[in-house]
Parts: sequence; C-alpha cells; structure tokens
Amino acid sequence: MKPLLVIAHLMWIATCSGQWEQTDGPYGGLMSAPVQVGNDLFVGTWGGGVLRSTNNGVHWEAVNTGLSNLADLSTARMSVFNGVIYAATDGGMFSSVDQGGSWTQLAEGWADGMTSSILIEGQHIFIGTWGSGIVRSLDGGLTWGWANTGLPGSAGISKIIRCGSYLFCNGWNGVFRSMDDGGTWTTVNTPTEQPDIEVIDSTIFIVDYYSTASRSVDFGVTWQSASTGLGPHVTSMKSNGTDLYAGTTTGGVYRTTNAGIQWSLLGSLSTEVENISILGTTIYASTWSNGVGDLFVSTDDGGTWTLTTNDMIATRVHAVDLRNGVLHAGTAGNGFFTSADAGDTWNALNSGLPQNMEIRCISANGPDLLIGGDAGAYASANGAVSWNFGGMGLTNSSMTRMARIGSNVFAATASGIFITTNNGSNWTPVNSGLGSDPYMMDVFAQADTLYACGSTGVYTSTNYGNSWTALNNGLPMGFFRGIVKNNGVLLTYDINQMYRSTDNGASWSSIGFSAPQCMISEGNTVVVGFLGMNNTDDVVYRSSDEGLNWTSMTGNIGNTKILALATDGLMLYAGTRGSGIWKRPLEDITTGVPGPADDSSVRVRFNIAAGILLVDLGNEPWGKAQVSVTDVSGRLIHGTHIDDGSATLPMRLATGVYLVTISSGDRRVTKRFAVMD
Repeated sequence: MKPLLVIAHLMWIATCSGQWEQTDGPYGGLMSAPVQVGNDLFVGTWGGGVLRSTNNGVHWEAVNTGLSNLADLSTARMSVFNGVIYAATDGGMFSSVDQGGSWTQLAEGWADGMTSSILIEGQHIFIGTWGSGIVRSLDGGLTWGWANTGLPGSAGISKIIRCGSYLFCNGWNGVFRSMDDGGTWTTVNTPTEQPDIEVIDSTIFIVDYYSTASRSVDFGVTWQSASTGLGPHVTSMKSNGTDLYAGTTTGGVYRTTNAGIQWSLLGSLSTEVENISILGTTIYASTWSNGVGDLFVSTDDGGTWTLTTNDMIATRVHAVDLRNGVLHAGTAGNGFFTSADAGDTWNALNSGLPQNMEIRCISANGPDLLIGGDAGAYASANGAVSWNFGGMGLTNSSMTRMARIGSNVFAATASGIFITTNNGSNWTPVNSGLGSDPYMMDVFAQADTLYACGSTGVYTSTNYGNSWTALNNGLPMGFFRGIVKNNGVLLTYDINQMYRSTDNGASWSSIGFSAPQCMISEGNTVVVGFLGMNNTDDVVYRSSDEGLNWTSMTGNIGNTKILALATDGLMLYAGTRGSGIWKRPLEDITTGVPGPADDSSVRVRFNIAAGILLVDLGNEPWGKAQVSVTDVSGRLIHGTHIDDGSATLPMRLATGVYLVTISSGDRRVTKRFAVMD
C-alpha cells in the first residue's frame, strides 16, 4: 500500500467500487516470435506480459496470472518443452502447465531478476540472466546453483544452446563453451563482438548487426564465412531441422538448406525483423518499424505475409492528452496514436518521427501538436498526419513535460525550462531564477501562472518564464518530479513522498503519502498513479480534499504499472507500462463534484435522420464549456468544447439512452435523451 505513516492522523484511506476498462490500444509493441502448445500461440511482450491466441493470431488476450508485476518479458525468449511453456521475464523465469492459465516461478531466489533464456535437457535446466550469468538445476528444478565458473563477472547471457557434447552461451561478453554441463566455461574466439548464436546438427552459426554470418564445424575452434546471399545486418536466427532462417534490419527473411553455404531470400517485410519462429509450415516474424512492433505470418514459405497483431496490446504509454474529443497517446518506442472514440479504435501517426522515440509529453491546440521525449521535440501542423523536428534551440534532447498558455508552450527539459511561441520552430531558454544547472521534470500552467519543479526545487512564474521565484520554504533538498494546483492548494512530490502548500508555496508540509509516478488535477479531484512494486500494491488513488485524504481506485487495474494520467472531465484515462490505455468514468471515483442537475435553460435534442445533436446552453453565461456524450454505461461517445450559445455536433447513435454533460469550472449539468427506432 502507498500511504506512509509520517503524519498518520491526516490520512484516511478507503476503497471505491467500480471497474476499469482496457481500451483497444494503442496496439503493437516489441514482442517475441510465438511458441505453440497444442492449437494455442503464445508471445512474450516488452511490458504486457504473455499474450495468447486460440485462433491463429486473429485475436490475442493477456494471460498473466502469477507473473510478478506483469514483468516485462525478454522479447526474444519463450520456450516450450514437453507441453510446458517457459517465459523469461524481468522478474525471473516462469513456467505454465495449463496453457498460460497460471504461472509458477522457477529457481526462486536464484534467477529471480532479469532472465533471458532457458535450455531444458531432461532433468538438466539452464537459465540465463542479463547480469548474473547462468543458474542451473541438475535434478529437474528441485535444487539450484550458479554455473558461472569461467564466465566474466556480471555476465549478460542472451542464449544457451547445445552442440554435441558442448554447451554454448552468448551475450554482451562474447561466446563461451562448456564441456561439463556448465561446470566450467572457456572463451570462444569469434569474428563478431555481440553475436546471436544458433546450431544445426554439429554446425554452429553466429551473426551480429555489423558483421556477416560465420559458422564453425569444429565446435568453435575455427570459423568460416557463411553469408553468401545473406549479407550483414542480421538480427536473429532460428533453426528448424536442417534449415536455418535469418531476419535482417532491412526486413528480409532468408533461409539456408545447406548449412550456410548459400542463403536464399524468402520474402521481405520492408521493416526490421526482430525475431523468427517456425511452427510446422508456418513462419512468424516479429518486426519493429518506425516505433511500432508487429507480428507477421507466412504460410507460403515467405512469399506473402499477413499482419496478425491488430488487437495485440503491449505498449508502454508515457503520455496521454485529450483535446476536442480526441485522445492522444505517446508511447515508449511504439510511436504516436490518436483515437476519436474514447479508445475503441486507434490510428498510428508516425510519419517523420524517429524510430523507437520515447514520447513523454504532448501539447495539442487544434491541429497544432507538439510532442517531446528522449529525442527532443517534434511538431505537427496537420493533426499528426506528418511530423517535423521541432526542437531547434533546445540544448538537451531529454524532455519530460509541457504546459501551454495560449500560443506559448513551455517545456521541462534536462537543461531547464524552454519556451516556443511558434509550435516548436524554435525554442528559447527561460531559466532566470531556477538555480544552477536546473534539470526540470514538470511544468504546470494555471491561468497565466506557471509552476515548475526539478533538481533545484519548486518555482513559480507570472511573466511567462522571464523570471522564476523559488517556493522551497519547508521542502527538503531533493529532486522534485511533479506539481499540480487544486482549489488553490499546491501539491508536489520528490522521490520519497508528497508535500502540500495552502499559501501558494510560501510554506510546505508533508502529507504522509508516498511519491507517485504521475499526478493530475481535475475539478475538485487530484488523481495519482503508481508503478506498484508487487501485485498487492494499489496503483491509483484520488483525493477530493486537496491531498489530505486519499481513496484507492485501483480496482481491476492493480496488476499493472501507471505511467500517465489524463481526463476530459468525464472519463479518466491511465497509460500503463505494457498494457496500453485503460479508462474509467471519473464520476465513479470523484466526490465533491456537483452531480447531474436539471437546468431549464439548457436544451439538448438529437436529430436521428440528420445524425446531429443540438446543444443549446440558453442565455446564462457558460464561457468555454466541455460537452461530453456518453451511453448509460459511461462509455464516452463524443467530447468537445463549445462557447456560449449553441452547437450542432455530428454523430451516429444506435438505439439507446444517452447522457450529455456540460461542465465549466465548478458548474456541471447533465441531460438525458433517448434514441428510438
């Protein structure tokens, strides 16, 4: 649980009812090539755990019961032995004997960290790790011990294979060979630095990104070229009987049927092939292109390929933003996505973005979009149809948050706060008063006032960042990572806990609550998200009294990690580490917000023939109002902003009952209407 006992008398923890719903994306992700048990396919993902398909990849579902923290699977390693599935994860090695229905950890206490590979030979089990070498069992998993004699310290192992009476392992330290089942290891001199390794009969093959393929017929003593027809830039290999398959960065899938003497191109996916799997006469290739991971299948020996990952969700969503009824999502390595129907369908819009960019923040103003992350800033003037580099003038490419005041966009970067007034065409530092060498993590705007925090503390500016005033009285020295203002109360947090100020930062006090991963403010509510260190942790909380008391709203989302939060005043959206975006009606978790009310000056009417909803705000001044249309289950149908007066909103609605909610500031009115046949 997240609450601390620092100031226990301030805290009251409760649990809310209600459930979260996983949206249908963003889709894709870095994943392993599949393994098969019976008629079921399984893939490991980078953050989404294990996915299973019972219909040859038409539909995928998560099967993660028993996996710790939805641990990120090593995307290259899943194995099957005697009907048992093995998955290498950041939380250890796991096995399932019931088609993924449940998972049990192997070698607990030994290989419980970042495991990468497994080799099973009867009672002998070898598990490779990313930093601790190899752990083995010689009695079917009853007892375990390290098998690292001769391996360098902190050895990173990516694969373990058998060739004749020898074991071979490889990783970032090179290739090693053992004649005594891992009792001792010796270095194998190879022509590549960090190779992938595979075996056919008694022939060993190695490749890496920079070198051509090589083979050895004397157990690694000597090596010969094995690249005729193949070339360099091989990413992965997979043997199938006497055939060997290879995938390349250029998307080519190759095969040799004569032990590497000659390779033939089977087909090209025009995108980088990460992993290959051969199941019977079917070839699977997981790919990585422009930040989007996919899985392709070929049933005609590589002649044609079919996408089989339309609903495969394995994305890490670091940024979520809602504007004018459009949901924007920025991912770690999978690109930028939009959804106009509350997450039911998604569009990947990555033209012009660098491959594998980690998008950490989004700022939208109509068709003008800015995103930032580990590759600096990128801008779009056409609603993300195309992107251009928008980081001119930034002195550091690492960006974590953006805030907007009109046409002014402010960015928190590793070199302080920067401003752009032209959607990223150029940026200017505005760091006066932020201290020496500021590394800023968050910037937040309320009206014309800015708040920012980072390595040098918490600050505010009332002149568009031209000068900053420190708000650090009562705060410890530390690295502050987030800040919001709710009903005049400031909330911030460092790496340890949260702090509260009721006098605009003149003084602070700890509120006795652990530091979250993300935080947002909406109406009378503050919502925070946590990474969660184990499956029993609550990962989402809300407060309706400016941080004094907190209520868990984790529900069925507890078996994941929360990276980002956003709301449109009606639905709350949570970006997760590996399972895309989840949503939940905000009213399920909010107290103190005015509920549905009748206001005779507000009128709504739906014209079913024209497919138009008319919203008339009447004569009372609303200013800019948020309008949201939902069905009775809370599913968002449409969302937008309108000014005083009336608006016509095009939409197609099926037969049923719908709610229209108009909100502005603390005012909130809900109207109900029905669509009949």
